Amino acid sequence: VGTTRNAPMNLEFGVGDEVALATDGLFNYPYLDGWLGDVLLGRLRRSALRESLHELLVASLDDAGRHNKPLDDVTVLTIYHSYRHVKG
Repeated sequence: VGTTRNAPMNLEFGVGDEVALATDGLFNYPYLDGWLGDVLLGRLRRSALRESLHELLVASLDDAGRHNKPLDDVTVLTIYHSYRHVKG
């Protein structure tokens, strides 16, 4: 998923879905490498969630760049999205 500071990610989620972010491990940053805490969507509108994920991702990368070696030219970020199955 491509993203820039001013262009939110084009993502769609539903209430109760779970989302986590991970990197390919090209830089050592504990809040991005491996699982990031699940985002529970029960209280967030879809538009608010898209904005929140975008802001979180940009802020985390900015912080990683300030405290660690520069990012590689290509860094893969993975968004894990688990659908909540609703009966009925």
